[in-house]
Amino acid sequence: MYHRSMNPLGGPDWVWWLTAAVMGAAGVGLGAWSLFWDRSRRGGRVRLRCPKCWYDVAGVPRGVDERGREGLRCPECGRFTRREGG
Repeated sequence: MYHRSMNPLGGPDWVWWLTAAVMGAAGVGLGAWSLFWDRSRRGGRVRLRCPKCWYDVAGVPRGVDERGREGLRCPECGRFTRREGG
């Protein structure tokens, strides 16, 4: 059976439960933020990035693919994309 005197670090048990709850909530919040945060936006502006490899294609000139569609070709991985902003 557990007794308060068996608490290895001393102090009231509610302090440890509260600390664990706060750290758990922070972990859940950080996990949700990392899953849903849009990496292509920084400072409220859209950065031009390749959707496959995240290479910065801001200075890449627009071109035409083999089907005649206008867009950007990533110089890093070669992917052609019609939309801008990753």
